[in-house]
Amino acid sequence: MTADKLTTAIVDDFSPYSCNLINEGLLHEKVSILFYGPKVRLNKFYPKSNFKNTKRIWTQTLFPFQIFRQAIVDKPDLVHIQHEINTFGPLYTNLFFPFLLFLLRLTRSKVIITEHSVFDPDELYKSSNFRVKRSLSKLPFLFFYFITGRITNKVIVHDHVFKEQLKNLYKMPENKIAIIAHGVSPCKSITSSTKNEELATKLQDKKIVLFFGFLSPRKGVEYLLQAFKNVTIDYTNCVLIVAGDAPKQYINYKKRLKAMTSELGLQEKVIFTGFVENEVADYLFSRALIFVLPYTFSSAASGPLSTAMQNGLPIIATRTYYFQDVLKNNYDSLLVPPSNCEFLAKAILKLLEDETLRQKFSTNIRKKAEQSSWRKIAKMTVELYAKSTGSYR
Repeated sequence: MTADKLTTAIVDDFSPYSCNLINEGLLHEKVSILFYGPKVRLNKFYPKSNFKNTKRIWTQTLFPFQIFRQAIVDKPDLVHIQHEINTFGPLYTNLFFPFLLFLLRLTRSKVIITEHSVFDPDELYKSSNFRVKRSLSKLPFLFFYFITGRITNKVIVHDHVFKEQLKNLYKMPENKIAIIAHGVSPCKSITSSTKNEELATKLQDKKIVLFFGFLSPRKGVEYLLQAFKNVTIDYTNCVLIVAGDAPKQYINYKKRLKAMTSELGLQEKVIFTGFVENEVADYLFSRALIFVLPYTFSSAASGPLSTAMQNGLPIIATRTYYFQDVLKNNYDSLLVPPSNCEFLAKAILKLLEDETLRQKFSTNIRKKAEQSSWRKIAKMTVELYAKSTGSYR
């Protein structure tokens, strides 16, 4: 069954996820989209995203009132909130989020949340970086997910791993949780050149191992650096690209990574690009031989993984709950233990040495990408809209 013409207000901060969901998916469905974005773009490393029917209405401190007021005016059938811990700004803004949900209950709109981050306190505690920076307990998470599960009509997560966490750790009712995978854009054609001539010169005739994404302690880049030290012994013409920048709260982490690079003598072998625009990112993905996800744990689906799948790159990832659920070892990827430099180095060397294996992984990951196209994800999302509002035809 399909939905009648629904009006849905999507609340987000111009993230690539919303851009792809709307422009590559929902605009092809029987649904009218409004986009409620921040008045001023937040200080995040997002490419410029364009949306039809955008209303810049909210700020970091007043967003519950501003979104509520706009929903009263527009009367959407449904409000779909894309939520991460930094969606509305710094960490403290999450204190206001339950109040937004209470206000939206006063409207006639149904409310769906895509919860992009589901944190397991035990996993957080395993990282000394998190333990040193702030003291976390299970209580704030219990309160947050309890409120979310009871007030909203549905909570979307990207994998059954996160559903199990919400259900078992935070006692969220199972019937409130829906699983819709992270979307993948259509495969791109090879981009053999870039406007960044300096970067192109550095990478000429090099074998490239690529990391792409925000820099934060849970990404485990320090283990990748130590592993790559061993790789360069056998492959002197190999370089590691660390593409992405650190959010403000993790600037010191980035500094530590650069200091470690010098200590390991890898200044000529590791390139930190900082934030890259789409054109440069496309070039890096087209040139790379291997894509590495050395995360120490997963609290969310991975946008960088979706981009690697889109480009058909052979993948090495750690055996986090999420990666070992969506990837298959020795079929479309190599999976290694988290926080283990030795196994990571061996995996990189194995893929560098075996072109046939790289081609096998590339073929299989492209097939997997087709199963999660944004068009398919949008159809599943609209079906959930229909079930939540009772709009069928």
